[in-house]
Amino acid sequence: MERSIRRATSVNKLNKYWDDLTSCYFQKKDFLLHLQKYNPCNQRYYELYIDECLKAGAVVYSIKMDLLTFSKFTNQTTVHIIGLPVSVSASGLIGETCEFTYLSEYILKKEKGFILALNLINGFTQDSAINMRTLPSVVFKKNINNWEEYQGLIRSKYRRRLNNILQKFSGVECFVNLCSDYTEEHHELYLQILERTKTKLETLTFDFFRNLPDNFQLTSHYAAGCLLCWNIICFDNNRGFFFFGGLNYELRNKYQAYHNNLISILKSCFTNKCELIDLGQTAEIPKMRLGGEIDERHMFLYHNKKVIMGLLRIFQKQISYNHISKKTKVFSNNN
Repeated sequence: MERSIRRATSVNKLNKYWDDLTSCYFQKKDFLLHLQKYNPCNQRYYELYIDECLKAGAVVYSIKMDLLTFSKFTNQTTVHIIGLPVSVSASGLIGETCEFTYLSEYILKKEKGFILALNLINGFTQDSAINMRTLPSVVFKKNINNWEEYQGLIRSKYRRRLNNILQKFSGVECFVNLCSDYTEEHHELYLQILERTKTKLETLTFDFFRNLPDNFQLTSHYAAGCLLCWNIICFDNNRGFFFFGGLNYELRNKYQAYHNNLISILKSCFTNKCELIDLGQTAEIPKMRLGGEIDERHMFLYHNKKVIMGLLRIFQKQISYNHISKKTKVFSNNN
């Protein structure tokens, strides 16, 4: 059995079987091409072959980021990230998990400086690096046919809370479109959220959103002609992934716009018969109060200089995500 690794700097040069190793749309060549065009971050791609057969792959990109995101300190530095250059919960590693250690060890030797692997699943660890938790994803796992069925399944106190939130949205108009209808007004609300986001990795452009493929759905909510909030969902093989959203902070409380935006994501996914809904990696508590469950994610951090690795171990608690959310019991006892 002979292993070999090849490096490519363009999606167009990837093996034709790359997509066969992926677990979701965000890892497929079609979306990687979109990222390469609209969010270039010096992406490069590693392919691991065994006896000339593709078995695993990795996406690596470089940005300036704050390694102390989860602490009160800041430290902007260039980091090479094994992951996808967009804030989703999918990993940048694809293929056979048993080959991830070999592939990542190779990357650690080839890439110099800070290397961060994000959104690792199944407790995959890298012995050469510092292993930590990162933001978990919140996943809705119940297969529900429609909104009325959902309301009937939740416990009474959550139903009362839900009805109070929905009342705030009385008279609000909802429009469902392709992302080609994304406007500068939508983008302004995205930037409002970004300004308040402590864990942001990138700032995406107007063209990035407007040119998303047709499996991305844009839902917009208006009151008296004013855009209150919006969300984009990616639909992929009976699964719905909350992608991004925007929020008018001046009107947020009046309309309970944040929570109603989350509710609209559930409604859209029920309508599209999603068997699993990934609600993303932020705002754990409100998402869990709608029935979401924590789906853990891990990361590892490495530097090729031993002195810096020693310092990183000292600051490990400040780098790691340490918050633990309490479980919620949203659904009634017999469900």
